[in-house]
Amino acid sequence: MSAKNKANMCKPDNPARLTTNHTAGCISRKNVITAAIHFDSTWMPRVSPDPCASVADLKSQSEQARRLDEEIAGKIKSQGSGILKLVEDFNAEFGAVTPAQSASANLPRWRWSWFGDFDMTAMAMGAQAPTWDARNCCFWPSRQKALSWVKSVSDVNRISIPKWSEEPAFQQMLESRQRWYKAFPDNPPGSLGGASWNQPAGREPVKFLSYMSFIDMGPHLFGADEFMMILAGDAQLADALMEKFFELSTSYSEFMQALQGGKVGCIVGFGGDYACMLSPDLYQKYSVAWDQKLFDYFRKFYAAPQDAPCNLHSCGPSSHLYSHWGTHPLRSNITTMQTRLLSEHVKSLRLNLPETLLQLTFHPEHFDFANVGPDDVRAVLRQAVEDVNGSNAEFVVFAFANDPQDIERLETNLHVMYDEMDEINSCCMSGIDAAHI
Repeated sequence: MSAKNKANMCKPDNPARLTTNHTAGCISRKNVITAAIHFDSTWMPRVSPDPCASVADLKSQSEQARRLDEEIAGKIKSQGSGILKLVEDFNAEFGAVTPAQSASANLPRWRWSWFGDFDMTAMAMGAQAPTWDARNCCFWPSRQKALSWVKSVSDVNRISIPKWSEEPAFQQMLESRQRWYKAFPDNPPGSLGGASWNQPAGREPVKFLSYMSFIDMGPHLFGADEFMMILAGDAQLADALMEKFFELSTSYSEFMQALQGGKVGCIVGFGGDYACMLSPDLYQKYSVAWDQKLFDYFRKFYAAPQDAPCNLHSCGPSSHLYSHWGTHPLRSNITTMQTRLLSEHVKSLRLNLPETLLQLTFHPEHFDFANVGPDDVRAVLRQAVEDVNGSNAEFVVFAFANDPQDIERLETNLHVMYDEMDEINSCCMSGIDAAHI
């Protein structure tokens, strides 16, 4: 049976189910498998207002940003491409967030942002402020090794816990928010605390609290190489740092949560960006043990239930850690996790995390939509859906056009992704198991 006939077979008698109101930006169907596309024409210049700038400069930078965005859109359309509308429609139709914001809304793509929690901690330890990246709308750490002077347990004991409200970076953050309010009253800064975190099917989104993990704090404060050497070669120092970093992490998160208020019910803080760099033994000792300590603390501090949901993260290729996730003492609490999509390992990942919402990233390093063919996209997506057992999965695509010649292939492949996602979810709504489409 052809894919087209199979898709028609899957569609229900009522075609209105597939109707999506893109203007309002609301998803009209409940997708079993969700997905999102992040598109960037990287060869084109782009800017975003610097949160550290004055009100006048913010307004000036926003006008420059709008002009460049219009220029990008114009150049892409001049190639006869509809990729920008395709990405907008895709994210509105298959995105996990409801309602989804339409790109046609009269709001800019940029939002207020500030130094991350790792940056704020590093600055409190004496590091310089991060550098604003106007092209990518984010701050980059200074890479200054604020704790390079720490060589012994006695040195660790000299690290003091900051009074966060008195830190210059915190005061600068409040001032930045006020300037942003004045410059963009229709695009105000977001909340200082955690928003809602999507959960697997059958569970409602829940407000989360984010904690810095030990394995991520170390590289920011020591540099990745030096910190990994400490973990591998100086257990006594590593253990002392783990205790101190726990104090730093929890004190910062509780300070920020107190500003926001409200009840939190989900931990974001298991694993980390650097998890993929650890050996299984080091991961068990310094990541899994941290997770358990953090969960026990969170339960006591917030009177959270035993089944409180938690998020696990590991940025890069992490197949060597899957079995440790499968035997994690809090596996049943790990309701969501993000990691790289490695097509040959998805089945193993699902076996180790059978009930978890898997948010899997198509990263150009391992699967580049600009350098593969439509059949490759179709095959990898369908195999991944089968391997996750057709449920509790979200695919995140980073689609980068590094030169104008990439646009045509990207657009073709994203159309394939759209059609496949449409068929998969249509079949699921008709009672057909997505794992066997």
